[in-house]
Amino acid sequence: MVKSPHSTRQAPWTSAPAPPPLPGTAARRGVTGSDEVPGVLVALDTLELGFAFFGRGWRLQHASPVFLRAVEDPTFAALDEEVRRFVAAVWGLANVRSLGAVVERLDSRAVRLAGGECRLDGTYVGVDLFGEGASVLVGVRVPPEDPFSTERLRARFGLTCRQSRVASLLVEGLRNDEIARRLFISPHTARHHVEQIRLKVGGHTRAAVASRLLQAER
Repeated sequence: MVKSPHSTRQAPWTSAPAPPPLPGTAARRGVTGSDEVPGVLVALDTLELGFAFFGRGWRLQHASPVFLRAVEDPTFAALDEEVRRFVAAVWGLANVRSLGAVVERLDSRAVRLAGGECRLDGTYVGVDLFGEGASVLVGVRVPPEDPFSTERLRARFGLTCRQSRVASLLVEGLRNDEIARRLFISPHTARHHVEQIRLKVGGHTRAAVASRLLQAER
């Protein structure tokens, strides 16, 4: 798993061999560093953006809280490995193109994981932001959370897998017979599941149960 630069555990790519030095210093859009970089990073972190900076050797230099949550989320297992490969690819492109003191977007790709499709964007930053030379900035966009995923409903209300599915249909406004047809179960079984959901979630009516489910996910 990816960890912050201050973590006691290393990110998996910190021990990887460092890519060769950039072969050139040609610049197209010249930029310079700033003493305000730490403050800018803190400000960016508050925007709830998933991003991280990596130096040569794929060493993690800075990661936003959103980025760390994404790569540590079991829903997106293997995302950290995909990020590692992506960082290596972006560094490879930077080497081939002999980029110097420029900021340039180099690559973008979609990766399909168990939790859905994630998108990675890679930008070469030819500015010495961290006292280690150039960096690669990786942006991570993950699909929005499913408020009625089995994992979330089990954690919040103790619903079983089948009850979680029934709960999502109940919120859609389906009647017991409609739920039964959708899930290929009997109306009696559907009614039993709805009653168990009501007992776990709370609420005397179907509308009240649906309201509690929706409010709990806000």
